[in-house]
Amino acid sequence: MENEVPKTNDEEQMQETPVAEATPLVAPPSARGLTNEQRTFALCSYLIPLVTSTTFIVPLIIWLLKKGEDDYVEKHARESLNFQISFMIYAFVAWMSIFVVIGVLLFPAVIIAYVLFSIVASVKAYKGDDYKIPLCIRLIK
Repeated sequence: MENEVPKTNDEEQMQETPVAEATPLVAPPSARGLTNEQRTFALCSYLIPLVTSTTFIVPLIIWLLKKGEDDYVEKHARESLNFQISFMIYAFVAWMSIFVVIGVLLFPAVIIAYVLFSIVASVKAYKGDDYKIPLCIRLIK
């Protein structure tokens, strides 16, 4: 026991300090008091059409299910539905303009804008923020 190194104050404090229990990783509630379910439905109304080929079907289903029941989810599903319809129109016009050569630049720009606006809207919806997508034609009020 002669070769034992004496403990420093830091080591003694670390041994005496109790270890805090781990807290579960749960997203903090937003300032508006939204539930995780509300935020998830709002997120899905933007994100599912982006990663699948359902375009306006998922936002339409969510909007019809939550219409009159949940204002937050209804508002985001309606915004997503208007967004999907608007960008389908923009993509069709850009695709048709390929024959006039301008569509070669316009079509990729529409696709990039679609992806960016979908991601931004998804994040904003999950955070509990209200977000109006630029360039969106609001056909459904």
